[in-house]
Amino acid sequence: MRHVATTRGGGWRAVLVASMLAAPAAAFGQGAHGPSGPDATVLTIEHGAVRPVPMLHASQRLAHRPRRHLEEAFALAVHRVRTVPSCRALFDELDLDAHTALDFSIYYPARIDHEVSTCRRAVAFSYVGAGPTRLCRSFADLDLERAVEVVLHEALHRAGLTEHGAKPSGLLPSQIDALVHDACCRTDSQTPTPHDTTRIVELDRSP
Repeated sequence: MRHVATTRGGGWRAVLVASMLAAPAAAFGQGAHGPSGPDATVLTIEHGAVRPVPMLHASQRLAHRPRRHLEEAFALAVHRVRTVPSCRALFDELDLDAHTALDFSIYYPARIDHEVSTCRRAVAFSYVGAGPTRLCRSFADLDLERAVEVVLHEALHRAGLTEHGAKPSGLLPSQIDALVHDACCRTDSQTPTPHDTTRIVELDRSP
């Protein structure tokens, strides 16, 4: 089960998508690019192409358990898109490639009012294509593979993927979950290598 709603603001239309506890794993869009400076010059070479290593943009307001879980899941998600071609291919027809979608993703804790409403049926929620992902406290209770699927599903929405309900021709949430699971998480590539160290950008204010 997944809640889908629409809102308007500032002349643009956004779609709010919430990942439900009943779903195998789900995730959604985010926004905001990392800062310029030395961190932006950290690169990796893959298949002859040079690209920046995605950074984790996380609010200092995240509680310890969901933050540590996010750090592990994000590092493994980056490793999957770097090493599993089928995982990268999920982003081929979207606005952003996998690396950019992860790098543009930002994570904030759900507010107190969210915890007693949306978070009763969700582990995360956000807008497609823009804005932060809000993580519910229950995100910390997911097993690591589920958390990786949430991060990747969120990245797909950040890259512009919509769902059925917001777009009649869109995939059902369960279909997106299955695509992420089959393409990214059914693999023997379980553990990031030492070169997959995650760089973290601390965000001190909630939007």
